Amino acid sequence: MNQLEEFIPVALISELEDEEMISVEVDDEDIMICQVDGQYYAINNICSHAHVELSDGELEGCFVTCPLHFSQFDVRTGQPQGPPAKSPVETYEVLVVDDQIYIKL
Repeated sequence: MNQLEEFIPVALISELEDEEMISVEVDDEDIMICQVDGQYYAINNICSHAHVELSDGELEGCFVTCPLHFSQFDVRTGQPQGPPAKSPVETYEVLVVDDQIYIKL
């Protein structure tokens, strides 16, 4: 089986500059795609604490800050960096081929 068969195209690399993020919907999942230092990451876009879109917050380095209660999540692992969030957000495997960003749900 071709490795790409397990992945879903979600964006073009030209859509994301360094420390930029976008929201995409894939199979009814709200997912945030971002670029940090040339690496691409995909996490669930909904804060595990406040249930708002993380992509409406701020991205600094590998940390996205929720716009409501300011919980921070590491985009590499989905782990919260302190209160009020206690639960991680889901992360997704990312693959880049040519100019296309793919994720695996």
